[in-house]
Amino acid sequence: MPAVKRRGTDYSAGGSRRVKRQASAPASTPKPPKQVKPQQQVKQQQQVKQQPANQESEDELDELDMSSDSDNSSSEAPQDDDDDDSEDDDEEDANSQPDAAGQSQIQMVPGPPKETARESHIKQKIAQQERKQAKPHYDILTQAKSLWSSLNKKKLSRKEREKLVGELFDVCRDNVCDIIFKHDASRCIQAAFKYGTREQRLQILRELEGRIPELAESTYGKFLVVKMLLYGDEKARALVVKELRGKVRKMIRHREAAYVVEDAFREYTSAAQQDALVGELYGAEFAVFQGQVPPLHDLLKQQPAKRDLIMSNLFAAIKASVEKGSAGFTIIHRALVYYIVEANATERLEVIDLLREQLAEIVHTRDGVQVAARVIAHATAKDRKLIMKAFKPHTFQALTDEYGWMAMAALFLAVDDTVLMTKAFVPEIQAKVLDLLENRHARKFFLTVLTGGPQRKYLVDKEVDLLTLVQELKQATSKKDDGTRSREVLDQLAPVLLAAATENLKGMLADPNAAPLLLELLLHAPESQPRETLVDAIISSFVAAGPPSRTLSSHSPRFLKTLVQGGHFDKSAGGIVRSPTFATADFPQKLATELVANDHAASWAASDASFVILALLEAHEQGLKDKQPLKQALLEHKHSIEQAANKGNKGSKLVLDLLE
Repeated sequence: MPAVKRRGTDYSAGGSRRVKRQASAPASTPKPPKQVKPQQQVKQQQQVKQQPANQESEDELDELDMSSDSDNSSSEAPQDDDDDDSEDDDEEDANSQPDAAGQSQIQMVPGPPKETARESHIKQKIAQQERKQAKPHYDILTQAKSLWSSLNKKKLSRKEREKLVGELFDVCRDNVCDIIFKHDASRCIQAAFKYGTREQRLQILRELEGRIPELAESTYGKFLVVKMLLYGDEKARALVVKELRGKVRKMIRHREAAYVVEDAFREYTSAAQQDALVGELYGAEFAVFQGQVPPLHDLLKQQPAKRDLIMSNLFAAIKASVEKGSAGFTIIHRALVYYIVEANATERLEVIDLLREQLAEIVHTRDGVQVAARVIAHATAKDRKLIMKAFKPHTFQALTDEYGWMAMAALFLAVDDTVLMTKAFVPEIQAKVLDLLENRHARKFFLTVLTGGPQRKYLVDKEVDLLTLVQELKQATSKKDDGTRSREVLDQLAPVLLAAATENLKGMLADPNAAPLLLELLLHAPESQPRETLVDAIISSFVAAGPPSRTLSSHSPRFLKTLVQGGHFDKSAGGIVRSPTFATADFPQKLATELVANDHAASWAASDASFVILALLEAHEQGLKDKQPLKQALLEHKHSIEQAANKGNKGSKLVLDLLE
């Protein structure tokens, strides 16, 4: 009996295709369709897929199809097309055979086997490898990377390394230009240049001749150019710099090449080469000219007619680089300092407008801080407010920098609005004051602020010259008197420093570099209770703690002598220049009283501290309130003082002269 083709879902392995079905006999009275929940129907379908193709599973399929057909028949309109019916009958006779029970049988069609994830991954790896092999220089790159991996091993003998480098050169010879722009090949050539001999390095340079600028602009190739500058000899570096000549103006604006130019300028070029590289920013004719380009000052003297053109070209190049984020480059700092020194009033205003909010980014170099100091000195009050706002987040970094502290000192020497300045910077200083007191650059800043200006006994000549220049230039833009400005600043800054010094007194007294800061703080801090507390603590540390052999360091006598005298000796003034604020501390009387009370006067007079006792006796002549207790204590131990004088202690001898 022919099978009846059924309309419904085919649950065979081949998928979910729909087949037509027609009932073997017309239904007399339609029964209401059996309601099957969607979740239950899906569950039944899954069970059917898992069962073998036997009669029992077919019966279940028939029941499910019957319920599905009932739903479809209730919703679909009846078909009246005779042609369609005849086609259905033919298909049914050909494809379906009813079984003994009058039910149809579904033919199960198996589908293609499903590919596993592992098999798919293997195919992808094979395809990827085929693509790599199809690329040019695949064999060369494979061998080079293998050798590079061996070269990177830490434990490698010299002979083994030389052998690997030789093999790497043999592999890459005459192909450097073809493979260098690939990220993995670039590392191989870098290793070859790093570990190669002088001749091997020059061979790489010869192969890359004419392509160094292109290499510098490459994301991965730029690292090879930096390696050439780092590991190459003078000849190799000269070849690289020669390749850069004529292209600096373009490369300094390039995202990758700018760092190559910066490294070459900062680390590996002579002064003449640096002037030549900066000279390309003066205009196209200087970029083409391969000879020596003099500094801007000399060039303007030689060609005064071209001044406006040269200055315009230079500022345009500077502005473009700063706006692209290259304000921190040393080559830009050199160009800026050349420009601002020769600039007129209008040109200086352009520089101030360009840099006032980015000034903190350039103070980490010698040229950069010169630019910053001149900008601060020439700036208006409004410009200085913006400069202070830019510096505030970087206060600690600037104060601890080798050059940055001078820019901060220039602000404290030039700004008239001391209220705004102390409100901006004193809290930042207070937050890390102990770290700042231990930093040698920050101590220079504090010494400059406390003394009201640069002092040659604490600073080197170049630092003094720059800060002195600031004091001269700011006369045209600052109105407040220097003494008034210094007092207003110290009223806010001194309490912070006094509290920190009291907390860290032992360390500062023992440090010969920190003791001068403590000395100037006492001499120039305004009269206050914290200052008196610090004075008492210092005397107690030196006297009450024991004899001078235990309490005094090599620099302590000079420190105490200056405090007893109340100021420093000034050769131009011909005597001691005393601090008017420290006179109220009454330091000589307090020290003399403690020495007598602890019976240390004679031991001090017979030791390295003999000049401190001498200063106390001389201070008596100028107003020491009670000289008798000190003299009496010294006379009681006159013999020990005489012994020290006989051994060559000049201070002890002078003390004896005063006692007589």
